[in-house]
Amino acid sequence: SFLNFWKTWWIRNCTSDLVLAPILLIWSTPFSFNHRNFFSPVFFEVIVLSITVLLISLLVFTGWYGQGGHGHQKLTEHYFFFPVLLWVATRFGHRWTVLIIGLISVVAIYGTISGYGPFGSQNHIEKLLHLQIFMCVVTVTILCLSALITERKLAEAERSNLLNQLKGAVRARDDILA
Repeated sequence: SFLNFWKTWWIRNCTSDLVLAPILLIWSTPFSFNHRNFFSPVFFEVIVLSITVLLISLLVFTGWYGQGGHGHQKLTEHYFFFPVLLWVATRFGHRWTVLIIGLISVVAIYGTISGYGPFGSQNHIEKLLHLQIFMCVVTVTILCLSALITERKLAEAERSNLLNQLKGAVRARDDILA
C-alpha cells in the first residue's frame, strides 16, 4: 500500500511541476504587449484557438455531446488535443502553450472528478492517476516541441544577423580594395 501511495504522490507532484510551474514561471516574466495589436489577425487567431481548446475540452471531458452516462467515452478521444496543441506550439511559443495546457488541465480535472471523459469510469484515485499521467505526457511532448521551435527561430535570427554582419564586412573590404 505504501508503494501505491508513493506512486500517486510522486505522479501528482510531477504533474503539478510540469503543468503549473511553467505557467507561473513564464507568465511572471515581463513581456511586451502592444495594444495596437489587439485587432490584428494574430489576436483573432488566439481567440479562435482559445475557443477551439475550450470546446474540445468540454466535448472530451464533460460529456457535452451526449455520451450516455459517466465515463463511457472511448479512450482515444483525449488525443483530439494534439493538433490544437501542435498549432499553439508552432505559432505562439511557450507563453501561450503553457496557458492552453493549463486550460485543458482545469477542464480535464473537473470532468474527470465529475465522472465524465475517458478517465471517468474508474475509481476516484485511479482516474486521477491516469489523467495525471496523460497530462504529463502531453505537457512534456508539447513543451519539448515548443522549445525546439523557439530554439530554431532564435538560431535563424542569429544566422540572419551573422549573415548581415558578413555582408557588411565584405562591402567594407570591397570599399577598401576599390
